[in-house]
Amino acid sequence: MKYLLIIPAIALIIALYAAISYICFRMAIVRRKQKNYFDYQLEKTFYRPYAEDMYKGFSWLASQNAEELEIISSDGLRLRASLIRKECARGTVILFHGYRSLPELDFSCVLETLSSLGMNLVLVNQRSHGKSEGKYIGFGIPERDDCLRWIDKVNEVLGSSLPLYIEGLSMGATTVMMAADADMPDNLCGIIADCGFTSPYEIISSVIKKDYHIPPLLIAPAINAWCRALAGFNLRSRSVTETLSRTSLPLLLIHGKADLFVPFSMGEAAYRACASSDKTFIAVDGAGHGESYFKDREAVTEAISSFFTRTSLHLSVR
Repeated sequence: MKYLLIIPAIALIIALYAAISYICFRMAIVRRKQKNYFDYQLEKTFYRPYAEDMYKGFSWLASQNAEELEIISSDGLRLRASLIRKECARGTVILFHGYRSLPELDFSCVLETLSSLGMNLVLVNQRSHGKSEGKYIGFGIPERDDCLRWIDKVNEVLGSSLPLYIEGLSMGATTVMMAADADMPDNLCGIIADCGFTSPYEIISSVIKKDYHIPPLLIAPAINAWCRALAGFNLRSRSVTETLSRTSLPLLLIHGKADLFVPFSMGEAAYRACASSDKTFIAVDGAGHGESYFKDREAVTEAISSFFTRTSLHLSVR
């Protein structure tokens, strides 16, 4: 009789495992209702020390005459961005925000600095965020293709004579680094990546272990299975270390040494893997996730300015 109970017990365990992994999949991958970025930053305790600077950035952004841009993704989503033109611009930066965030939030304090360096700014709403369509967040995998389409769109709108850069924070940094091995237009002069993770599967595994104290091997494969079945992509299909090993594009990496979300070791791994002869790693003492610009604004600004000046010279010879 007891053997007859084994099959239902196994079925129950499988059902519970499938349900728990599906909940984890939804928590990680499925879009949520987007919060207003003013409210969002007030809820995040790690942003509170920088609230004054962030509100100054919001005010600067509100004073600009932004234009709306739109592309259609390879899977038919309408993706949107804002363009802030700079008179007599020396180049253009396309900015990709992080996970469950917005460009206005993640780049609030650096936008005016980039503009003062002579750059047009393109603030992308990544798929499943903000004004862009989408149900699933791809952790840089489908976003890689979106990035390439944004490059083409910006060159269509602004022309391809100006130096062009792609810059990202957190998941946005992974997005731009995932694109590093693609066939780029001649005016794409470099990539700036701040605190990006090495792969979607690795960052999900890291969060599962650190925040939930669950061995990643117990749940991460099941999350990936749901991702493949419902969202249509494999969390293991790409990694930053692989793409950077095939790039010759100049790369500026920025990472806080005290980052508890995306481990500093991931930034080090990306730098080691990068095959470019022009690569720079700015490691900021005491900076948590996304805090490098706040903790050492002078060093980060100088690194970005120098990067623009040095790499734009490549345009005439590439």
